[in-house]
Amino acid sequence: MKIVYVLGFLCDLSTGEVLLIEKKRGPQYVVGRWNGLGGKVNEGEELQDAMSRKFLEEAGVVTSSREWEPRGLLQVCQESDGKPICDIHVFRCVSSEIMNTVKTTLRERGNPADETIRPIPLAAMPSNVVPNVPWLLAASLDQTLCSFRANYV
Repeated sequence: MKIVYVLGFLCDLSTGEVLLIEKKRGPQYVVGRWNGLGGKVNEGEELQDAMSRKFLEEAGVVTSSREWEPRGLLQVCQESDGKPICDIHVFRCVSSEIMNTVKTTLRERGNPADETIRPIPLAAMPSNVVPNVPWLLAASLDQTLCSFRANYV
């Protein structure tokens, strides 16, 4: 059965920052690396509702599902037969107000998840970022919707 995930990038274009999370759990290729916020979609859950829920769980800030704009789909397939094993729906939220709320929440309460969350300058991505994040982020900030297919072992 194919697993469905959401991956979101909160961007503040006035400061040139994106909110990323240093993952401590999940697939091996993301553990110990910086990534967008998100996770697994529950059965029957709408994608934008899942993105809003995962953002609340990881960042501790309530957002409306309408604030998460669909930007693309990354379909991960088995290298052996090309069958899809998971879909990753990519979203963006461009909001200085939400970023400021996250910064205040982090200052006052610390990281709500057991993982590190931090606004990162778009021009200075950390060296331990998940390899697909730079191009997914660039694609999510573009004005066109994107679809990607990747083969993994």
